[in-house]
Amino acid sequence: MKYVYLMRHGQTLFNVQHKIQGFCDSPLTSLGIKQAKEPKKIF
Repeated sequence: MKYVYLMRHGQTLFNVQHKIQGFCDSPLTSLGIKQAKEPKKIF
């Protein structure tokens, strides 16, 4: 059986502040850290 894991970054400070991202790394919020630690498995 094969598994596919979808990974996405969690919420960042710039997401909360509605700022454009891509020029530099924005720190994760506490929610973003929690989201990044919970990968989802799809069968």
